Amino acid sequence: METTLHTTRPRRVRTLAAVGLVALLLATAACGDDKTDAQLANETLQRGLTAHAAGDIPTAREAYRQTLTYDPTNAFALYNLGLLAQEDGDPELAEGFYRQAVDSDPDFTSALYNLAILRSDVGATAEAATLYQRVIELKPDYAPAHLNLGFALRDLGEKKAGNEQIAVAIELDPNLAQRIPGDVAGEVTKDTPQDPST
Repeated sequence: METTLHTTRPRRVRTLAAVGLVALLLATAACGDDKTDAQLANETLQRGLTAHAAGDIPTAREAYRQTLTYDPTNAFALYNLGLLAQEDGDPELAEGFYRQAVDSDPDFTSALYNLAILRSDVGATAEAATLYQRVIELKPDYAPAHLNLGFALRDLGEKKAGNEQIAVAIELDPNLAQRIPGDVAGEVTKDTPQDPST
């Protein structure tokens, strides 16, 4: 009987050691597949962008929301959720997402610009003008920001400064001249300093 006990024990030890080794290998292999939250956020964001570009809005929206579970301050996911809300006709929701995107990345020009448009739409012209000015600080050649700032300044009673911004916009992108009402176009021409060399 002692012999049986003695031979059973080493067999159990070897079996336990083998099971332990398999468990260790499985755990090590599983660790190799573990992804960081940043990697998962990037993957879900890319999935959202791909779906968005393909016109699959429900999948895009879900992927952007999932991105925020891994990275709650992901400016791109927040911006894109704002864009979708704006396209859905929900300006309050869109504004909330754009504000969060700007809080996450204060230099995110697209979020600043879209937020400015929404603020202008609700009559918050002074705030919109400030946001357009910030966009221009970050991206001086962005003609639409100059144009919208020009109209905002005119609405605030600063016609000359507004006309100057509209002139800059047209100089940067001559196609924008089509968007200027005739009476404003005449004022812009009158208020814009002419280059003496022309």
